Amino acid sequence: MLIAAIVVIAVLGAVAVFSALKSRDADGAVGILSRETKSRDRESTVLGDEDALTGKQVERAQVLERKAASKELVLAARESAPPAPYVPPDPEVIGVSRRQFFNRTIILMMQIGLGGFGL
Repeated sequence: MLIAAIVVIAVLGAVAVFSALKSRDADGAVGILSRETKSRDRESTVLGDEDALTGKQVERAQVLERKAASKELVLAARESAPPAPYVPPDPEVIGVSRRQFFNRTIILMMQIGLGGFGL
């Protein structure tokens, strides 16, 4: 019985290796175009626009757009909102110590975790 299990595992391993190698062979065919397709693409007027922007022009436009956006953010930051009104802290909140807060948080997180497992 043990020998049969070992043989089955070996066969499954061989199938896995073979399928992995076979899938890599198929990856080589991706991205290969025929000469006819390439020549049609060169002749196409849609792809060969003379008015297309160069890479440097696109980069310059992005830099200018980024600078304009950052100036808007700076101007928005200069106009500050009025300060929030003072609200005295609740005495019940002041009474909660840091240790008590963390203890309650630990217990709450443990309950949430156990609830996720359905316990």
